[in-house]
Amino acid sequence: MIRGAVVLGLLLTFVFGGAGTARTANGSFSSVPKVTTASSTISASVLAPAACTNRAGLTTVTVASGATLSGGAAAELLLGRNTATTINGGNGNDCLIGGAGIDALNGQGNTDVCIGNGSTDTFNAACETQIQ
Repeated sequence: MIRGAVVLGLLLTFVFGGAGTARTANGSFSSVPKVTTASSTISASVLAPAACTNRAGLTTVTVASGATLSGGAAAELLLGRNTATTINGGNGNDCLIGGAGIDALNGQGNTDVCIGNGSTDTFNAACETQIQ
C-alpha cells in the first residue's frame, strides 16, 4: 500500500481538484472540500494519516517541489513526490511521508514519524517511528 501517495493524492485534491470524494488509506471514501482561494488553509492534523501518531500537533503541510525537502522548527507534515526525494524533518515533531520514488526520510530533533511507500525507502535513526 502506498500511504504517501494516498496522502499526496488527498492534498492535491484539496488544492487543485474539485469537491467530491477521495479514497483513504483503508480503502474507504471520504468527502473532500474544494479549496477555492490561495488564502485557504488545509489542516495538517486532519490531512495526516492515522499512522502519524503526532498528527494533533502538526501545524503546516509542505509538499516537496524538488529533490530535497527540509522542515523547519515547527511540527510539520512533510510529503515526498513521485521521484526520489530526501526529506529532512527539522526540529519539530514531524510526520515525513515518502512519495512513489525511493526516498531518504531523515528525522531530526524531537519525535518524528517516518512513513515510506512500501519500496526501498531509507530511514535514519532519528525517525522514532518507522513504517515502510
